[in-house]
Amino acid sequence: MRELPPVVRLGLFGAGLAAVLVGSLSLGRATGDVAAAEPAPQQHVEQARDAPVVDDAVTGTSLSAGGLRLDVGTTSFPASQATTLDFRILDGDGVPVTDFDVEQGKRMHLVLVSRDLSRHAHLHPELGADGTWSTRLTLAPGAYRAVADFSTGGERRSLGVDLAAPGELELTSLPAPASSVTVDGLRVELERAGNLLSFTAFRGDEPVVPEPYLGARGHLVAFRAGDLAYAHVHPSGESGATTSYVAELPGAGRYRLFLELQVDGRVRTAPFTLELS
Repeated sequence: MRELPPVVRLGLFGAGLAAVLVGSLSLGRATGDVAAAEPAPQQHVEQARDAPVVDDAVTGTSLSAGGLRLDVGTTSFPASQATTLDFRILDGDGVPVTDFDVEQGKRMHLVLVSRDLSRHAHLHPELGADGTWSTRLTLAPGAYRAVADFSTGGERRSLGVDLAAPGELELTSLPAPASSVTVDGLRVELERAGNLLSFTAFRGDEPVVPEPYLGARGHLVAFRAGDLAYAHVHPSGESGATTSYVAELPGAGRYRLFLELQVDGRVRTAPFTLELS
């Protein structure tokens, strides 16, 4: 198991964290095992465009919402060591919730992102009889946001908590907005019309139809730079190899999109930067 190689060393994690808030993330996808870092995708820059339709509701930035609260055992983890993250969803009386709806094939999606938006992981914790969700993870030194994304009683919730792994930090600048990225030999192109985002994967010049993943042809989340406001976007339509999403994002700012696609039995993550003014 390997952690991500450092890009820029900033010194020991300490009081400057609140101002810097950067880090890296080394996590597995479903099991929480450490994954080796992949090379940064090649990007083709385009000018940012306005998206007239946004959602004013900010999610993923609070421990509580709608009468439910995210209860985390600890928010500080040893750097570069496999460990277990335990958490519960509590109701207004402090009782753990155990009845969750199935969303995209799972009852809990735990989405993590580094503060500099350079790395992300999508995990599926397991629920214990006492209402505790658990997953294995390994954090390289830095600061992170973890979002518990779930539905109960037909109500969707996204509750967030900040995590930290003390140590030397890694700083990566947010790439400019792009119309395509290349990851593991696949080129993924983005076409944007307002808040409609359409993605098409290519191998060479040939379009590639993604395989079903979590009950759909893709999984898309977005985080806003700064407050790390979160959006989970479901596919809204398909045409040939193209999959479209209606992204109702919480206001102006720079966003990092993480699109997960499964091709040849392997899930790849294509990151995009999007700017809303």
